[in-house]
Amino acid sequence: MTPFLTYLLKSTLSLAVFYMVYKGFMSRMKTHYLNRFVLIGVMLSSAIIPFLNFSFIPEKNHIVPLNVLQELFAPLTFDITEKAAPATDTLAYKHLLTTGNIIYLAYFVGIALLILKLIISLFKVVQLIRKAESVHIKDVMIAIVKELVQPFTFMNRIVMNQHDYEKDRDIIITHEKAHIQFNHATDLFVLELFTLFHWFNPFMWLLRRDLKLIHEYQADEAVINTGIDAQTYQLLVLEKAVGERRFALANQFIQKPILKRFKMIQKTNKPRWAGLKLLLFVPLAALMLQAFSRPEAINNIASAVPLFSVQDSSQQWLSLWTLTNVNKVRENIHVKQVHIPTAKEAKNGMPIPEAEPNLPPMKEKNVLIILINRQNEFLVENERSNLDGVINSVENFINGKPALKTQHLSPDYSEKKIGNLGMQKIPKGVISIQFDKATDKDVLDDLLRGIGEKYLALRQIKANQLFKNDYFKLTTEQRKIINEIVPVRISFASPKPPPPPPPPKISEVLPPPPPPTKNN
Repeated sequence: MTPFLTYLLKSTLSLAVFYMVYKGFMSRMKTHYLNRFVLIGVMLSSAIIPFLNFSFIPEKNHIVPLNVLQELFAPLTFDITEKAAPATDTLAYKHLLTTGNIIYLAYFVGIALLILKLIISLFKVVQLIRKAESVHIKDVMIAIVKELVQPFTFMNRIVMNQHDYEKDRDIIITHEKAHIQFNHATDLFVLELFTLFHWFNPFMWLLRRDLKLIHEYQADEAVINTGIDAQTYQLLVLEKAVGERRFALANQFIQKPILKRFKMIQKTNKPRWAGLKLLLFVPLAALMLQAFSRPEAINNIASAVPLFSVQDSSQQWLSLWTLTNVNKVRENIHVKQVHIPTAKEAKNGMPIPEAEPNLPPMKEKNVLIILINRQNEFLVENERSNLDGVINSVENFINGKPALKTQHLSPDYSEKKIGNLGMQKIPKGVISIQFDKATDKDVLDDLLRGIGEKYLALRQIKANQLFKNDYFKLTTEQRKIINEIVPVRISFASPKPPPPPPPPKISEVLPPPPPPTKNN
């Protein structure tokens, strides 16, 4: 997953969690200023928190159990220098149809459509105001239009039709002037901006509805506080209940749901100590920061509680299968580089060197070579494949079968007497992975986890066959036996930069000789 999509996912999660807390504890209170502040804070917090890297739990050096990880990978790194997954021009278009690119396309198309809609509505309102008759009343500009539109506020200007101006001018102006005094236009600008980036998030649309409703609550309260009869005002609201919404950045005199506005007008009591409910967001924000900065620390806390213990579980074991953890292991163990001859070198009789003095020479059938290029395309034993195909090849290989249907040779086994279990067959196969520096890390992580699942499945089978128990319920000594019978041998060839260009020819470096002269 790209950094932008990761940020968008974290921001979406933050906004959803904060909004649900607001909806459950604060939305029904007659604390309009506080609720307005909270909803704006929810949007801003959801934008800022994913950028922060702050942990409340001290980091310990043994968070990544290297002693466990070292068991997962072979102590040899095979240096494959000649083979690479080709990126042909005929297949270059395929990388444009990846899931990530499709998500990006849909996301930005949605933003473009919303921007287009906003521009069209803005153009309509500007055209409407240009044709209107402007008058100053109570220090505000009134735009009187001939069209039958609902009264609304656009920036610092109140727009209403001629009929409303002549009949209900004072009440409407008081209501719309409240929107200007409370600076609701700023809220609407922020709201539109966040809607563009979170148009796919249903919680954003719910928050948008609630914030605009709070604006109406504040304007309704301002009208009632001037001494206008509540029932008279509610009748006026009902009269304006039908009309066309003209512009997203405009505060309209009527907004649905009307029933909620009527109930809020009738409320007289304001809860005391309502601000204390803001404290609910403090531990929630801390939890989000911790989850985004160091999620493994939360897992460690959960594992300390017996009810939620996940220690020695398959998910915890598989969570180690990431490129980040592999690199940490490779930095902490001794690695010997061994060159696997190419097909041309093997044909010319080049011997395959021994990895260690006590190990026999590596045979080609005992090495499953997986190559990944910068377009995230796979090559398994010189055959193109996808991720699922690679995982199937790995499953065949570690179970002692030919990795591909086109192959006929299976990897070798060695026999060893283990305790009172007698002679056991131990596979000699090694999975060698080489990738380009531009290969997507998420693709590598998916590949590693898929390989880990196949190794774990094989160990579970052996644990049930030999000890009649689940692998993670075995004793330490029993698990060591299973690990020896089903060793995990994965080799990573470090990606190398492209070779330097060949040196220039002598003729390109030296100046050309002078032309011969004639002897007179």
